[in-house]
Amino acid sequence: MREVEVSALQHIFNFGTAGSWNQDANSKCDENFGIRQHEVDRFLLLSNEQLKKHKCENCGKEYKWKQGLLNHVRMECGKDPQFHCDICTYKTHRKGNLTRHLILLHKMDPYMKK
Repeated sequence: MREVEVSALQHIFNFGTAGSWNQDANSKCDENFGIRQHEVDRFLLLSNEQLKKHKCENCGKEYKWKQGLLNHVRMECGKDPQFHCDICTYKTHRKGNLTRHLILLHKMDPYMKK
C-alpha cells in the first residue's frame, strides 16, 4: 500500500468516512481520498485487531485499553453476575446492561421511583 493511501486511511480512521460524523474525533470529514469502502473496512479491521494488546491472564480475553482489562478482572472474570432482573432470569456483571435490558425487553423505566 502506498504511503499516501496509508495516510488517507489513517485520516479516515480518525475522522470517519466522507460525510460521516465521528463522535470520538468530534468533527466531520468530507474527504474520502478516492479510496473504496472495502479498503477502508479492511484497514479498520486490521487496525482494530492490532490495538487489542491487553490480554487477561485468566481467560484470554483481549482489550484495546488497559482500563477495559482492569474492569474485566475487577467485575467479570471468574465471578458470578451480581445484577439480576426481577422479572426474568437475566443476569449480568454490569449495571448498565441490566438497565438496557429493563428498558428494551420489559419496557420499564428503571429510574422511576417505586
